[in-house]
Amino acid sequence: MACLSPEPPGSYAVAGVKVDRRGLASVLVWSGRRIVLFRQGPRTWKALPVAHPGIFGAPGLTLDRRGLPAVAYTLWRAPSDTYLRLVTIGRGGRLVSTPITRNGFPASLGPPAAAPVLVGRRLHVVQGYGGTVVDWGPTGRTWEGQFLFATRSGAVSGPVGGHFARGTLHAALTLDVPQAGELNVVHLTSRTTQQSAVVFRHARFVSLTVPRTGPEVAAYDFAQLSSGIVYAGLVATPGLDVEIDGRIDGYAAIAEGSRYILLNHSPGLEFYAVPALLPVAVKLEARQEPDGTTSLTGTVAGQGRGEVVLYREAPGQRTLIGRVPLSADGAFALVDPAPQQDTAYRAVYHETTTGLPYAALLRTPCCASPLR
Repeated sequence: MACLSPEPPGSYAVAGVKVDRRGLASVLVWSGRRIVLFRQGPRTWKALPVAHPGIFGAPGLTLDRRGLPAVAYTLWRAPSDTYLRLVTIGRGGRLVSTPITRNGFPASLGPPAAAPVLVGRRLHVVQGYGGTVVDWGPTGRTWEGQFLFATRSGAVSGPVGGHFARGTLHAALTLDVPQAGELNVVHLTSRTTQQSAVVFRHARFVSLTVPRTGPEVAAYDFAQLSSGIVYAGLVATPGLDVEIDGRIDGYAAIAEGSRYILLNHSPGLEFYAVPALLPVAVKLEARQEPDGTTSLTGTVAGQGRGEVVLYREAPGQRTLIGRVPLSADGAFALVDPAPQQDTAYRAVYHETTTGLPYAALLRTPCCASPLR
C-alpha cells in the first residue's frame, strides 16, 4: 500500500490509466468540457489536448496493437446531436482523430459515454447513450454498430467499460432507472448472442477487467446522509464479492495475478497492490438501546485473527469509536456511548498480510435520538 495524497480540489477526473510494455504510463483526464492525455516518456511527461472546448460524455482509454494509447469520446451538442470520435497516436507522436458517427447520429438527450476496446488487432468503441449500448467496429472505410443492450426503462449514467477476451466482448456500465428508484451496475457480454446481468444494485460502475479467471467489476455503493454521501467500494469476481473501505477510483487485474486498487477514503488517496482478493466478508449490525447508546455487533468471515476498527462516518469526517479484537469465531461487539445524528457506522478489518481494508458500511444512519 502507498499513500499518494489527500484528494486535491479541482474539476478534472481521471478517466483511465494504462501502462505499456516498457512500463510507461498514459493517463486520461477530463472535465466534461476538456479531455487531456498525459503520456510518460523516458525522462518527462507530455500533455496532449485530445478535445476542447465542448461538452463531452465520459471518455475511455486503452492501448492499441502497437501498445500506444487510444482514446474514445463523444462530443454532444444540444439538444441531441452526438459525434463519436476515436483518437490514436500517429507519426511523430501527433494525435489522429477518426470520426465514427456523423451528422449528429445517434441522438441523445445527454453526453454519451464511450470506451475504446482492442478486438483482435483492431480497435472498436463501446458507446452508451440513453438506454442503449452499441459496439462500433470498422468495416473498410466506415463503421458499423452492433447493439449490445437496449432498454426503455433506464439510461446509461457515467462511464462505460469494455474488454475483449477469448472471443467475447465484455462491457459494464451504470444503469439509472429513476421510475423504480434504482441505480444498477450491469455487465454485458457479446459473442454469438448478447447477454446482460446486474452485478450490483444501488451502485456506480468504476472499472472492468477480464483476467484468465473471468470478468471482474469494481464499483462503489454509498450511504446518502442529509449532509452528503459516504462511499463503500465493491468488487465482484466469478468467485467472490467483497466490500472495501472507501470509494474505489481505479481497479486492475495484472497478468501475473495481482490486483491493483486505487482507494479514496479517509486517510487520503491510497494505492494497494495485493496478490489476490481474499474471501473476507465483514458484517455489521447496529441496535439502539433504551439508555440511548448503540450496540454494534458483527462478524468477519474468512479470517481467524486480528481486530476490527469501528467508526462513525459523515462526509469528509471519520470518528473512531474503538478497536475490538476478533473472537475465535470471528465475532466482535462494541457499544457506542454517544451516537450522533446523520452519521453511518462502518466496521473495517485490515487484512493482516496486505493491509487491504475490507469493510461493512451501514447504508442508512443509525441510531441517535433527535434530543441528543
